Amino acid sequence: MGLLLPPLRLVCSAPGIGRRFLPRTPVLLLAVVLAAACGRSQDRPVLKVLAASSLRDLLGGLEGECEREIDVDLEFSFGASSTLSRRIEAGGGCDVFLSADAQSLDRVLDQLDPETRHVFLANRLALVSGPASGEEAGRIDDPADLVECVGDIAIGGPTVPAGRYARRWLQGAGLLPRLEPRFQNARSARAALTMVAGGAVPFGFVYSSDARSTATVVLLWESG
Repeated sequence: MGLLLPPLRLVCSAPGIGRRFLPRTPVLLLAVVLAAACGRSQDRPVLKVLAASSLRDLLGGLEGECEREIDVDLEFSFGASSTLSRRIEAGGGCDVFLSADAQSLDRVLDQLDPETRHVFLANRLALVSGPASGEEAGRIDDPADLVECVGDIAIGGPTVPAGRYARRWLQGAGLLPRLEPRFQNARSARAALTMVAGGAVPFGFVYSSDARSTATVVLLWESG
């Protein structure tokens, strides 16, 4: 069984700035909305960007391209997409919202600019093991093998996109009732990764991109 996760989604909330910079090429699109903060300048506009925590590494790698492509400063704040959408609902303004799921984005679309909505990435669900897994990790080729293993499982909470995707997959595979009592809920996919990498729990469900971002965890399985 496999699950290709719904694409991550982008919405820019500042019509004037957004339409000026939303681009003619995919490279420029990423340079505008996916970059670490460029050097601050009083002469350049500053875009406030709220981004899903799983995008942190990707955005950091695009800083140089941002500086080459556009004359703008980006100010990033990372967190779970559901948390970021609640921040927007509470009046916390932003120019760009990079959400890991459509649901979090749809909740605040009336406060943004729907015409600047773009799908720009897709991801996959992954199962990883960490230092606390011991020899059991070697016996796992599929999430079903977790049933025969011991230890808790890190997973995004029910309102976290990565957590919803993992629960949906496990429900479809008939595994959710057997594994759910062992879940340790995390506030984001990246937080779940940190729990596994730090040895707090032996296993975890994260995004494939997160699983490949560190050598501290072992990628056991990813959705096809």
